[in-house]
Amino acid sequence: MFKRPRGVTLMDITMGVLVFAIGILAVVGTIPYILKSQRVTQSYTTALGLAEKFMGQIKSQATSASSYDALNTTYNDSASTRNPISGYPGFYSCIQVVNNPSADLKKVTVNIYWSVSGTEKSVNMVNLVRRNY
Repeated sequence: MFKRPRGVTLMDITMGVLVFAIGILAVVGTIPYILKSQRVTQSYTTALGLAEKFMGQIKSQATSASSYDALNTTYNDSASTRNPISGYPGFYSCIQVVNNPSADLKKVTVNIYWSVSGTEKSVNMVNLVRRNY
């Protein structure tokens, strides 16, 4: 009778190592894309937090009539203004307040700008602030 050889041949081991190496290279090749995606996501999260922080400050300042009226002079950047944000290098703000006297509202726009890999990104938050009597 013909006996089957037992064990693994050198060719079997070589093919297994080759398949494993190709799989590892594919996984390692995706690491730069994963890291870039993580940086972009972290930047967006930081920008959204900053926009919410500025919007909260503006809303809290609108609690009295005098500070409500002063919002236009305190926050009235031109659309091309980029004010550096202290403690957040690479992030810039532009805050605009527009009156709507018929409704006794102010339209507040907070823009946060930053760059990722040389491309400017931005987050825009718009809210209406009402005079609190």
